[in-house]
Amino acid sequence: MVTPLPISAPRPRVLIVDDDATIGKALHRLLRRTHDVELASDGQEALAAIRGGQRFNAIVSDVAMPLMTGIELFEHLAREVPEQARHFVFLTGGVQGPVARKLRQTGAPQLEKPVDISALRDTIAQLADST
Repeated sequence: MVTPLPISAPRPRVLIVDDDATIGKALHRLLRRTHDVELASDGQEALAAIRGGQRFNAIVSDVAMPLMTGIELFEHLAREVPEQARHFVFLTGGVQGPVARKLRQTGAPQLEKPVDISALRDTIAQLADST
């Protein structure tokens, strides 16, 4: 008797948004075995991809970036593509004051840099499960 192979679930699609190419590439390397990973070098590039119809199970974004911050990207998504905003996680470098308050108001998860890869994988899994 032949035992059928289990149907594998699709790999979660993850968008990494960071203006620091070194961080983006490092996260790509760490996640690519178990996730389909795309990179965007800033919020505008990420927003263009999503406006163009790409969808992600998790969007992992730096907060402080030129052109468009991670918070601005989140706000655009919350207005334009709210289902994608629900799959957002911020990577922070220890923000304080008004930026920290604004981050809390989004309700999105936050992970501190340098990121613990296990915590990132767990957060991505939770966001992907909420699809």
